[in-house]
Amino acid sequence: MKTRLRRVGEAIGAPIILGAAFLLVATGPRPAMAKNLSAGIDFEKTTQGYPYTSGGVGIEERDRILKQAHHYDLELSFADKAGHYLSDVNVTIAEPNGNPIITTRTDGPLFFIELPDGQYDVKATFDHQTEEIKNLLITKGRLMTRLLHWNDSEQRISQR
Repeated sequence: MKTRLRRVGEAIGAPIILGAAFLLVATGPRPAMAKNLSAGIDFEKTTQGYPYTSGGVGIEERDRILKQAHHYDLELSFADKAGHYLSDVNVTIAEPNGNPIITTRTDGPLFFIELPDGQYDVKATFDHQTEEIKNLLITKGRLMTRLLHWNDSEQRISQR
């Protein structure tokens, strides 16, 4: 079972992550290693058959997801007030009548889904605080992007 950090890079720190990224670029990844780095992304479907994915922890994972962005209608990304990306965000997307399309927990700071034209309500919960977008209009052929931002998640994380 994979374990994800609640706040991406929180335990490691940016200098170590950047150093590791430089080392990988400088020495070149082995084929098996490159496969494992991007293997954490799941490309799934809702019960209604709508494709979705989440992830973006690390440069390679982020790049792999972003290369697929043109296949989706909605991109959600998650960050705290300091700009740190967040993982393990609970996301619910529902039709205006309340019928849920998807309820999931993200595997990284990026979430993409393909939806039919229409209006949707989005709820994203991190550390017991919920951000909402009501009546989000989705139109085929146009990627709708939204950043959900938690103003005080940094304070709650540091108090643990």
